[in-house]
Amino acid sequence: MELWPDGAAPIGEPKLTVRARNLFLVHPPARVAAMDRRLVQIKRLVAAGLYDFTMKADIECATDGLTRADVVESILSAQFVRVKNSRSPWRQGRREKMYIIDSFNFDGVPIYSKGVLRRLTGHDSQFYILISGKRSIRSD
Repeated sequence: MELWPDGAAPIGEPKLTVRARNLFLVHPPARVAAMDRRLVQIKRLVAAGLYDFTMKADIECATDGLTRADVVESILSAQFVRVKNSRSPWRQGRREKMYIIDSFNFDGVPIYSKGVLRRLTGHDSQFYILISGKRSIRSD
């Protein structure tokens, strides 16, 4: 590894420290906080095209002047996800986890989306089903 003239190592590489004669200690680079595994899973499903919109989500998008692509962009650029249990009166048995993503699309428009992970009959893999997609109203 090559050190810079001021003795600093390039970002992302281990930093060498000189202690005694010819003894070097290697310090690992600073760690970046990992993204939530559930958000990573949702992003992978969306990037692979394994998602669908409910009619409600399509209507909300159209009402707010958004396209499906806007909502997909906001999911792909998201950094955080909130998880809540479904409170739908139509759900029987086990409650479903809903994933709420509040992020921006590539044009900077804030978008709120809500979805669930489901296995659809006839498919082996999971799908991300978008229940809601609309412009976000942020409270500051």
